Amino acid sequence: MGRRGSKIQREIEAEPENSETGQTEIAVLQSDAQPPIPLKGEALEIWRDTYSILKGAKILTAADLRALARYCIYFAEWLTLQEFQAESGYYKTAISSKGVEYLVKHPEISRSEFLENAITRLEKDLCLTPGSRGASQNASAGIPKAKSAFRSQLYGRSR
Repeated sequence: MGRRGSKIQREIEAEPENSETGQTEIAVLQSDAQPPIPLKGEALEIWRDTYSILKGAKILTAADLRALARYCIYFAEWLTLQEFQAESGYYKTAISSKGVEYLVKHPEISRSEFLENAITRLEKDLCLTPGSRGASQNASAGIPKAKSAFRSQLYGRSR
């Protein structure tokens, strides 16, 4: 039959079932994991930083790894587009077919806005925002409430 899959896959398969609820409990990753897709440059740096924060907070599971990789790719691209916006502004001048100048939003700004929305959703899914670590959500999802050390690593200060 061949190999049984990756170490992460074996961790998922080995997750215990809760005898009271009959549901599988999602295990927090105990070992270091590599990105499930190739990352390079700034996306890889973001992976290393964010992975260590989430693993240190003991809230990262094997099921989160693909979302975390997407978050890193989106965040790296968004940072590049923020530099573009700082240099070029929000609008550019266009000329109509009648020769009239008008302002239009840079296509890069539209992409930046899309990425910002996607990043915000992924931050909530990965518990990277204070609101996503609220007491009611954490209790129902079995996620520990973030400690101030996690907040200070993520935001550079305690809240």
